[in-house]
Amino acid sequence: MSDPIELRPLGARDIERALAFAAARPAECVLIAGWIHEGGLTTGRGSLFAVEDAAGTISSLIFMSTSGILVPVLDASGPAQTAHVSAEAAAKIATRIPGMLRVIVGRRSHAERIWTHLENAGLRARMSRNQVGYVATESTFDRNAPKLELRAATRTHLDALVKTSAAMAREEAQDDPQARNPALFRARIEERLALRRDFVFIAAEQLLFKCNVSALSNIAGQVEGIYTVPKHRGRGIGTRGTAAATAWVLNHASAASLLVNDDNGVAIRMYESLGYRPAFESQTIFVR
Repeated sequence: MSDPIELRPLGARDIERALAFAAARPAECVLIAGWIHEGGLTTGRGSLFAVEDAAGTISSLIFMSTSGILVPVLDASGPAQTAHVSAEAAAKIATRIPGMLRVIVGRRSHAERIWTHLENAGLRARMSRNQVGYVATESTFDRNAPKLELRAATRTHLDALVKTSAAMAREEAQDDPQARNPALFRARIEERLALRRDFVFIAAEQLLFKCNVSALSNIAGQVEGIYTVPKHRGRGIGTRGTAAATAWVLNHASAASLLVNDDNGVAIRMYESLGYRPAFESQTIFVR
């Protein structure tokens, strides 16, 4: 008979156990590890749950942010019962507050399993993206790759960041955040600037490239929001900007990670040329 499986909310006393779980899965747990590193388990900004056995061994972590992002890292090798319980638990966490869930992002098999439960509960997806999680380390990254001279964005760049971030959302997610809730969209970017992990490249007083490090811990940092203004593409700006951001992350963490749509061959070739290597199949589901 298998040991009983328990879902438990984690708190400050669980930091070491949770980070040990994350360190064994840095690419999948980069967002969770970054949240813990920034005091998430002590400040109550979001919720982290563990699926564990009677001995307290964690088999899955399920994170729900205050902005409605669900990040499941479920047991992939244990008994089928554990996987089922973990997916069911993640679905229940996602629907605790009606209407809060906006995005699910995680290993594709995990996201699909959870989405089955959520669809049965009546939720519908606005869009789903199959992606690949990529990782670069000091042993794979090309430190000699040409780099842009990025600067950490400040409030003086806020208007340009809001404009380019909205353009990126329209282009990649068919979503117009400025039409949906412009004040909230702007506020989230402004709040993020305090971390000084949004980076921009400015030429002739124009923003040509932007990206941000959405999560950072000693385990890993995630580069996202990589965007070159369309009229300046084809000049290597994206490659050099990504190289600079990756170098910055690797100065602070053991690995750099990012997600790329699996049908974006141009971006995949660019990331691989810098030393990124595929780590897992991911999926991002945008909820209506």
